[in-house]
Amino acid sequence: MRFSLTLVISFIFYLLPELLLRNTMLYLSGGIIGGTISEVFKNVSGKPQTFITFLVWIIMLIGFVFLFFRLNYKLAKYFFLILIAFFLYIVDNLFLFFPFDEPENFSNYALFSKLITGLLVLIKSSILFMIVYIGIIKN
Repeated sequence: MRFSLTLVISFIFYLLPELLLRNTMLYLSGGIIGGTISEVFKNVSGKPQTFITFLVWIIMLIGFVFLFFRLNYKLAKYFFLILIAFFLYIVDNLFLFFPFDEPENFSNYALFSKLITGLLVLIKSSILFMIVYIGIIKN
């Protein structure tokens, strides 16, 4: 029961913002996390480094997951869980770099876009679910 409830909650957690405010979380995460990291590298090297920005983002996400599993204090665990959920939007940001050709038929493109959005929500919610299940429920 807790298994399926956790899966549903993590799915709804990513689905609701997509349904209500399409791509808002993508812009917020990309702007806050990606923009901040990119500005730091731009100030250091003089130009933005996209690859290094995403590499740092992934390393920070892995670090937050590691801390989440190592901490015993529940309030800190939930804080890192929120950070992890927000940092998982790297999946969307990385997906933006896949090249797609212009669609010939707009209705097919709209369906394709919805399928991709659903896939991204499923990927993020599955990752978050596994982290919550292993880190909180299983213990």
